Amino acid sequence: MGCFDYVYHKTTCPNCGCEIDEFQTKDGSRSFETLGLREVNNFYSSCKCGFWLEYKRKPNTYKTLCSEDLEEATKLLKKVVEYDIDDNGWCCVDLLVLQQEIRSFLCELTNDIQDFEFTYYKLPQIHSEKEDDIQDT
Repeated sequence: MGCFDYVYHKTTCPNCGCEIDEFQTKDGSRSFETLGLREVNNFYSSCKCGFWLEYKRKPNTYKTLCSEDLEEATKLLKKVVEYDIDDNGWCCVDLLVLQQEIRSFLCELTNDIQDFEFTYYKLPQIHSEKEDDIQDT
């Protein structure tokens, strides 16, 4: 077992239909950070039903943040930093609305799943000699 980073992506297992949202990659700094799809070329997970799910970036689809992405991120950050204080000392920014805007923005940045090839297969079961001895008795 080695270090890895997490990838923000949700899907369902094509075999059993369970929701899977814990993907890993070795493409990043391997410091257990959460990365977006634009930051990786490969990510993977396994399902409790024994299937392996893997995404590999298609050739020539790597994307970087464009200037519009950076401008939108800057606007959202300014909302956090430049909040209004009313006469009673209360913050006039609706934090729930701001949180939804940030989530929506991040989802747009990471919604490039069509740039990946998806494969899945049943993981082989590994049996030990002890398991075989137990089954034979």
